Amino acid sequence: MRTIIALTLLLAAVAAAEQPKQPAKLMNDERLMLENLSLRAALAKQQFERIQEEQQTTVKAICSRAGIDPGNCQIDPQTLTVQKREEAKK
Repeated sequence: MRTIIALTLLLAAVAAAEQPKQPAKLMNDERLMLENLSLRAALAKQQFERIQEEQQTTVKAICSRAGIDPGNCQIDPQTLTVQKREEAKK
């Protein structure tokens, strides 16, 4: 009787080991958390891109107002002065 039980347990263990492992399934709250993080990252990227566009537009407007070509203009963030790039290198 013990031998039959031992063989049954052994066969069950072998059968369990032979079955392919199933990937762990995410719980609903975990799935929602990951989805939320993904959406927040996408939103942050969009906001950053909008800020960069706004910054570029502002710099172009400031340089144009100062009479300097925006492609050849530099704004010193410490002194807040607008100057041509060649002058800034000196």
